[in-house]
Order: sequence, then C-alpha cells, then structure tokens
Amino acid sequence: MSRRQLRAYHVDGVSLAMFSMQTGLRVGQLAHYCRLGRIEGARFDRVLWAWRIYPPAKLVLTGRLK
Repeated sequence: MSRRQLRAYHVDGVSLAMFSMQTGLRVGQLAHYCRLGRIEGARFDRVLWAWRIYPPAKLVLTGRLK
C-alpha cells in the first residue's frame, strides 16, 4: 500500500489496549488468547500488524482439564 492509501485506511473495532482496559486483562494475555482463538471477534489486521477486536466480542475461557 502507498502512503496515501495508508492515510485513508479506516479501522473498525477496538485495539487490544482498549479491550484490556475494558476487561481488566493484560495486553500480552489478550494477544495470547487471540492467537489461541479464545476471543470470538478477534482478527489480525495485516496492514496495522496488530490484533483488532470486532463486536460482538466474547472471551471464551474454559476451566483446566484434569
């Protein structure tokens, strides 16, 4: 993408930093959950090279398996 296209690039959703403030989890922990697929609505933006959370977002955590 050119610089002009990058300036016009519109981003929807929220960043991991904003989502971590809403949920109370650390950003690194959320990035780990995104890679594992435990956050429904999380997508990796290849232009910004960052994870974005799109509504409706749901944090899917299960208990430990014994």
